[in-house]
Amino acid sequence: MTTIGKCLAFGLIAWFGAMLLLVLLRVLRDEVASSGLLISGRSADEGVNPERVVAVAIVPAVLAVYTIHALNTGIVTTADGALSMPDLPENLVTLLTGGNGLYLAGKIARRDKRD
Repeated sequence: MTTIGKCLAFGLIAWFGAMLLLVLLRVLRDEVASSGLLISGRSADEGVNPERVVAVAIVPAVLAVYTIHALNTGIVTTADGALSMPDLPENLVTLLTGGNGLYLAGKIARRDKRD
């Protein structure tokens, strides 16, 4: 990787770290409402939904793994000469599809009967 590429990679990682720190500080100071994030209803008596836990865990993990993969792979040149980001690896697509599928299945299974 060139010097400019290394500087950009460092800047991107520093920016992600700063954003993560900012969000965590706001959550810890109760400036961001985080209560009820993992439950489906308005009351806390319903308990935590496992599919929401999976969705909340998978998306940031896939984003982090893809960022590391893209930084290690570098820019990809397509057949017509255009520059592109690297493709999302199959295992990450499977994780995203499975996590979102579980989330949607949980939403459908827990929906209210309105008939």
